[in-house]
Amino acid sequence: MTIAKGVLLLTLALSFYNVGIIWLMQVHVYPLFKLVGEDEWTAYHTAHWHRIWGVVFVPAGLTLLGTILLMFFRPEGVSGWSFWLGLGIQVVLYALTAVVWAPMQVRLSEGGRFHPRVHETLLRTHWGRVVLITLYALLVLWMTAASLAGGGA
Repeated sequence: MTIAKGVLLLTLALSFYNVGIIWLMQVHVYPLFKLVGEDEWTAYHTAHWHRIWGVVFVPAGLTLLGTILLMFFRPEGVSGWSFWLGLGIQVVLYALTAVVWAPMQVRLSEGGRFHPRVHETLLRTHWGRVVLITLYALLVLWMTAASLAGGGA
């Protein structure tokens, strides 16, 4: 196996791991925030924040690294435009996370209390993040299939 195919396969695995995590967060974890009692909210949200680093941020960062490495180690059968599209998706994802969803997570607990309106906005807008992460994984799956088939994705 070439380095390029190895990077592609690792990026594929990480991408679908991220899909599982983001769907779990959107459909299960975030909706349950409103069920946490007022007295427990700050401790719960702080613990949630500290525990997601290893399972969310590390794999997401490794996926971004894989995206960048694929620009230098392009597998045979995969066209350059697909890597640029993938990088574009990643840039939009990280930009929106920094500008929209991360600040919303902070506002969710401002003043040491749960903010239901912010929570509702998070649940509604976070679907954009779910879509971006899912689209990226599908793109990498398509690139992998093209690479394995020797086609021109």
